[in-house]
Amino acid sequence: MSNIHIKDYPDITYISKKDHDTNDSLVKMLAMVGKNKRVIDFGCATGYFAKLLSAEGCKVIGVEINPEAAKVAEEYCQKALVADLDNVNLLSLLGDEKFDVATFGDVLEHLKDPWSFLSSVKEILTTNGCVVASVPNIAHGSIRLALAEGRFEYQELGIMDRTHLRFFTHASLYELFESSGYSIESEDSVIFPIFNDSSLTPNIEQEDFPSELINFLHQDKHSQALQFVVRAYPWSMAYEYSLLRKEHDQLKTELQSKQLELEQAQQQLQQAYSKIETTQTELKQSFLEIQSIEQSKTWRLNRKWDTFKRVFKR
Repeated sequence: MSNIHIKDYPDITYISKKDHDTNDSLVKMLAMVGKNKRVIDFGCATGYFAKLLSAEGCKVIGVEINPEAAKVAEEYCQKALVADLDNVNLLSLLGDEKFDVATFGDVLEHLKDPWSFLSSVKEILTTNGCVVASVPNIAHGSIRLALAEGRFEYQELGIMDRTHLRFFTHASLYELFESSGYSIESEDSVIFPIFNDSSLTPNIEQEDFPSELINFLHQDKHSQALQFVVRAYPWSMAYEYSLLRKEHDQLKTELQSKQLELEQAQQQLQQAYSKIETTQTELKQSFLEIQSIEQSKTWRLNRKWDTFKRVFKR
């Protein structure tokens, strides 16, 4: 990462929350961080995410490898520290400072050992602190199809950024956090079509692949995920209990809803049975009335008269 120059970073002057749609990793990360938090933004670049965080009342300390970028980021951070995340001791860098949230906006894939670094981050989090991160999805459908053609070509931007050292799928991202001592509590995805004209994914043509293969890819709900965005908390018995408790409450609510639906269905069924019984009673009464008419003397005489008239007409 040390060969990145200031010109490679986005122009921060235009960046604000309204400049992004909801299908954007920065917006999704911002929602997971929340308001008025103390945040350490790893790989803060020129401070474009710190600017968004500050607008939400957060106090941000940035960490950036590029001194020029860090200088720009100081406008939006309480301070921007220059450090190489592959060769830094966080306690030496930050002392006894603690943070509510540690953010990694497309940073973990650039590290030599993101497992160890994530593990060390737990030491600088508050009791209820968490990590919020966005990570590119190497199993995006465009990458898979490019591999089917025998291509694995690096690009300047996007999933195949030539500075990426690590690659993650949905499953291996979970493994990254779990093996580093975290539980992923929330996740989201930035959706990006498999076939597109962007420089963020390989250039592939839909006509070059059988429809069966394309349909197969679309059956995977992660095949159009450009990035995964997650919020993870350090693992602990208390945290696991809170997750189980939350799941229990959700299941209890769902069960109560299903019970209410069942009761309503039973009431509707009972009403239907009542209508059937009423109809059967009415039909039985009508049948008895018909029998009574057929057995009456007047009815028999009328029937004989009708027969007589038919014979006479012949």
